[in-house]
Amino acid sequence: MAILDNSIVAAQKDAAGAMFANARDIYTRSKNLFESNAISEQQFDAAQAAYISSEAQLREAQVMFNEATVVAPWSGIILRRHVEAGELISPNTPLFTIGDLSQAKVTIYVPLTQMTMIKYGMKAFVEIDAYKGRKFEGTVTFISGEAEFTPKNVQTQDERIKEVFEIQITVPNPEGILKPGIPADVDIQI
Repeated sequence: MAILDNSIVAAQKDAAGAMFANARDIYTRSKNLFESNAISEQQFDAAQAAYISSEAQLREAQVMFNEATVVAPWSGIILRRHVEAGELISPNTPLFTIGDLSQAKVTIYVPLTQMTMIKYGMKAFVEIDAYKGRKFEGTVTFISGEAEFTPKNVQTQDERIKEVFEIQITVPNPEGILKPGIPADVDIQI
């Protein structure tokens, strides 16, 4: 998704790689010399410790280098970019909003009188203004257990002061036509 400025960690990784190669060579020579009693056990232990330490530093530098590349935790598309190229950001700053558009969730709010007729798994048809006449088939996958007041951004035929229940309809969206925030009309088959 993005690559952060990795020039410093790339240099650290290269330096750690060179230190590791040198320590490995010294350790190999020291092992041969120790086995032939040409050096003391203390000298061999020091070479072995330097080898193990440089190997750990190389792994740490490799992890830091890999973390400079931002990879999405799941497949999807970028819905929103929160930062611009060249911007200085702190850790845990959101970079992107990604979404899986293979399925769309349509949220509707219904009054108690109609909610009692709606059951999990019922068929529902969703229609959006851009594709008038085309109905996307989905199923009821969520029914709220608590009433709430109609959110301000929802337009319903009933008065806004009545309590309503949230219902979600999941619609397969293989073409990616349905996108977040698109107003839709829903017809639940009762």
